[in-house]
Amino acid sequence: MSTQKLTKMCQNILTDADIKTIIKHRNFTKEANSRAVFQTFFLSNTGLQEVFASLTKREISLLHLLKRRNEEVDISFFEALYGAKKHNYGTFTQQHTPIFKEVQQKLLRKGLLIISTGHGTTKMEQWRFELPQEFAALLPPLITGSLTYEGAGESGSQWLRKQLIAITNPTQNTQLFSLQQGHLCWDNKVFSYSKFTTWNRKQWLKLLWKPDKLFTEPVYSEPLLDLLDYALDTMAPNQWFKAQELTSLLKLYFHPRAAPNVQELCKNGWQCGFLIRHRHQDNDYYKVPSQPKVAPDAYMSIDTNGNAILDLQQVPFTMLEILATIARFTVADKQSLLMEPDIMQLGEAEDKILEHPICLWLQKQAQSFQQAFQTLDKKRGKQLLHDNLYIAKVTDLNLRVQIQKYFSNKSANLQVIMLNEAYIAFPRDHIHQVQKLVTKAGFAIKTLPQ
Repeated sequence: MSTQKLTKMCQNILTDADIKTIIKHRNFTKEANSRAVFQTFFLSNTGLQEVFASLTKREISLLHLLKRRNEEVDISFFEALYGAKKHNYGTFTQQHTPIFKEVQQKLLRKGLLIISTGHGTTKMEQWRFELPQEFAALLPPLITGSLTYEGAGESGSQWLRKQLIAITNPTQNTQLFSLQQGHLCWDNKVFSYSKFTTWNRKQWLKLLWKPDKLFTEPVYSEPLLDLLDYALDTMAPNQWFKAQELTSLLKLYFHPRAAPNVQELCKNGWQCGFLIRHRHQDNDYYKVPSQPKVAPDAYMSIDTNGNAILDLQQVPFTMLEILATIARFTVADKQSLLMEPDIMQLGEAEDKILEHPICLWLQKQAQSFQQAFQTLDKKRGKQLLHDNLYIAKVTDLNLRVQIQKYFSNKSANLQVIMLNEAYIAFPRDHIHQVQKLVTKAGFAIKTLPQ
């Protein structure tokens, strides 16, 4: 929000009655009667706690939606909250005047909004409203939770766990996880937790909403889950909520469309593992599960031969990605995999992966990984692997001299590396420049199948 907007509001838009009422609600001192001083008071946190406490839950929810939009809105934005008073006849001004009066009394005159002017024919069409960022950071939580409980709760994501364990049984046909040439794969690619989560979020939506008869896509989609992420992030760590506590928020968000069934929404979120559940006095309470801090020895062990064994029943999904990028797997038993280091993957792994507690544990406990990391330490930084190079065999000494001389010229914008007495390397994108020089020198070019 610009200082210009604030100044214009305080000096030209707000009436004396507006300022007087804001001073009263925000508990400003009498010096704020001066418009210049009022402006310096407005963005302070003075009186905000009391003003927020006077709002309804629906009003708090609407301010959060305004915060998430992070932009100016016109008066129609508030129809979701105060639309019952809207007139269904007359001009834009006549229709929206009752809504403006509600906004003025319950939000604007409590000193919570900045009002400015934009495009439009009438003043009502020109009014623009926004929530100052200084206030947005102090908004009360969207969901306060109605139960305090420090227990772990019940997870409902066992169906995904069963799909993971199914890779140890060749008679079961699982399309989710697979072992391909020793790699733990998801959707035929090495397992990625972020892609796995994206897929799982889509399953959450599919479980709840069937496609509308008029459309091929579900009525509700990913932005709803983003809103839930935002709402649940405002909760205290040990607070659990009932599904119906989401009702007012979702009705405002989907206005005038029908909001989803909150009971089904939470139940399906629980089934997909995005929520955990606690049953208390015949009521279901939910919360977002915290990322478990599980020690590696809780889901990995060392067998009598010194091999590392991964327990698929216990390993957190968040840890699978790290293991999938450093190891190859074979089936050990009905719910375990034997892990062996993959030196190629280890060589490509980032330092933060190699320094992860999982890798440190494997180095210390499993002899095969200890040897692999020792080999890696000796060669890391000394051998480079590239997938964007061509290798050419040049045995003619005269041609090698011409190539080296030509490409040592900076204007050629290409670097050729003389590997040894017979080979050179150069970037794949510049093969035509190399071919042109070789052909011009009177030599033939022979290519090998890739």
